[in-house]
Amino acid sequence: MKLTKIYLADDDFDDKEFFRLAADETGLNYELITFNDGEQLLTELNKNTQYPDLIFLDINMPKVNGLDCLKKIKQISKCLDLRVVMLSTSTHRPTIENCYQHDASAYIQKPSQVHLLKQYIHYCISGLSDKPAFENFILNNKVLSA
Repeated sequence: MKLTKIYLADDDFDDKEFFRLAADETGLNYELITFNDGEQLLTELNKNTQYPDLIFLDINMPKVNGLDCLKKIKQISKCLDLRVVMLSTSTHRPTIENCYQHDASAYIQKPSQVHLLKQYIHYCISGLSDKPAFENFILNNKVLSA
């Protein structure tokens, strides 16, 4: 089974641990590298030549928020094809649409239950080989076509 390299940028320690717990429950082979904000993640992307398979970005972070980070990621020529999944507690439709306008691969409303986050993570990782099926809204445990 291929190792999936995942970057997670989130300023909340508990949210990062919750994500790790859910990812562990997927049973998938992954490596998770976490960052406290978008600025740290961008620094890592700019200094490396090997990139992750998937990035999860919290929208509300200090220094560089998730949407600004997404925009900057997509300006790095070698990162144009990176899958970036946005995470937020919000279901504000204009925010979601703004993320997709800037080439987010998916938008996940952060669930409060581990089994839901596990399903979302599994879907995102397994969707790496299936781009058309991967580009959907993911809200409230429902997958809605964009």
